[in-house]
Amino acid sequence: MNKCLYCGKKIEKNITYCSDECKTEYEKSVRRDEGKARLFAVGIAAGVFLILAGVFVAWTPLIGAAIGLMGLTVIGLPLATPETIGWLGYRPARRLARALGVLLVLVGIWICL
Repeated sequence: MNKCLYCGKKIEKNITYCSDECKTEYEKSVRRDEGKARLFAVGIAAGVFLILAGVFVAWTPLIGAAIGLMGLTVIGLPLATPETIGWLGYRPARRLARALGVLLVLVGIWICL
């Protein structure tokens, strides 16, 4: 059995969405997310840069803050890979991305302590 590309419900093999509403919501969500990819990349790149800076100056709180920044980026912009969306569905993949973002924030806080 396949899963609906938007909500992740089990569906028959020859269809992609469980309803017209899911198809409409998926298309709307994909259009909305297209403009956020650049901002997501900037947030992650800033986090990586700050991690490297923290390592260079040997300041652990900067590394923790950088990891927290990357977590906040993932929470605010939960963009998932097409493979993850195909595996789980669009909405569940976004929930997973947000959960992993929360985990990153918690790791960042733990490193700062």
